[in-house]
Amino acid sequence: MAFERAPLLFPELTSQDTPSGRKYVTPAGSFPSITTILSGSADNTWLEQWRERVGEEKANEISKAATEKGTGLHTLCECHILGTEVPKGIPGHSQIMFSYIKPLLNKHLGIVCGVEVPLYSAELGVAGRTDLIGFWDKKLSVIDYKSNHSNANKKDADIEDYFIQICAYSIMWNELIRKHEGPTIKQGVILMASKYGRQIWVFNPYDYEEKLHERIRLYHELKGGNHAN
Repeated sequence: MAFERAPLLFPELTSQDTPSGRKYVTPAGSFPSITTILSGSADNTWLEQWRERVGEEKANEISKAATEKGTGLHTLCECHILGTEVPKGIPGHSQIMFSYIKPLLNKHLGIVCGVEVPLYSAELGVAGRTDLIGFWDKKLSVIDYKSNHSNANKKDADIEDYFIQICAYSIMWNELIRKHEGPTIKQGVILMASKYGRQIWVFNPYDYEEKLHERIRLYHELKGGNHAN
C-alpha cells in the first residue's frame, strides 16, 4: 500500500545530547526537547521506587528491552508508511505490536505530510521530532506511536504526558506553517500497542495547552534558570 505524500517545508534540525537532556539547534536558538521538558518536570517518585525494588541491574535490563521493542515498532511503522525495506533484527514483540497498528494506518491515514518531522517553537522555547504528521480521517493530525509493555490497558490519566507532548508538537507545527499559509493541526492521535492488543486516542490537543505551559515553567524553575534561549 502506498501513501500519498506532501512535500515538507521545514528545515532539518541538529540534536545534541547534553547532561541536562536533549537539545535541538534551530534557526531561532537552542531549545530543549519536549521529552526532556516533560521528563524533567515529572514526579518520578514511582520510577525511583521501582528501580529500588527490582534493583539497578534488573531495571536497566528491563528498560533496555522496552526501548528496543519501542524502537522496533517505530521502525516498522516508518518503513510501512515510506514503503522502504524493513531492516533485519526487529524484535518479535515489536512485530506483534505492529500487526495491531498496521490496519489502523491503512484504514485511517490519508496524505502524509512528514515522517519523523523536526519541529520547534521560538514562542515556547521548545523543539522536538514527532513520529508522523498526516491526514487522519481527513483531519490534519499529529500522530504518535506508543508501546505498552504492561499487561493492562492504559487509562487517560496514565498517559497525560503523551497528550501534552502532542499539544506541543501541534503548536510547533502551527507556528512554523504560518509563513507558508499551510493547514494547521486539527487533532492528535495516539496509537498504542502491546503484545495483547491496541488502544487508540483521537483528541483535541489544545485542551492540554495550559498544562503544557505549566510544565515548561516548572522545568525551567527546577533547572534554576529562565525561559531565555
